[in-house]
Amino acid sequence: MQNFTGSDPISTFVPEEHTAGTVLLGAETTGVVNENGTVLLSLHYSENGDEAVRAAIDLLGEPEATHHEDGSNHYPEMNGTSWGGFDIVVNRYRSERTSTDEASPYLPEFSVQATIQRG
Repeated sequence: MQNFTGSDPISTFVPEEHTAGTVLLGAETTGVVNENGTVLLSLHYSENGDEAVRAAIDLLGEPEATHHEDGSNHYPEMNGTSWGGFDIVVNRYRSERTSTDEASPYLPEFSVQATIQRG
């Protein structure tokens, strides 16, 4: 897993039906590695968000919940997929997307949110 600039393991993600893994959140990527350091999932925010969700489903199984948020003047339309404390939110840009369809660090295809649960 390359290009994890400034990311430290922040949480251990252990869904009941899956093997434990560590979630690594970075400025441009998110990854999940197992206890042996094997990359289980590598997501780059500039890549296709729907493919990121499919890859997460392959690893984590069916999501616990999905949600949709309409866009506004400040935010794009979004579709969220959640596995407990691990969420992928796919941005559905309209007019904000450049005509050349190039990836932009200011318009990521998706974002990842992870919640640390203690106790």
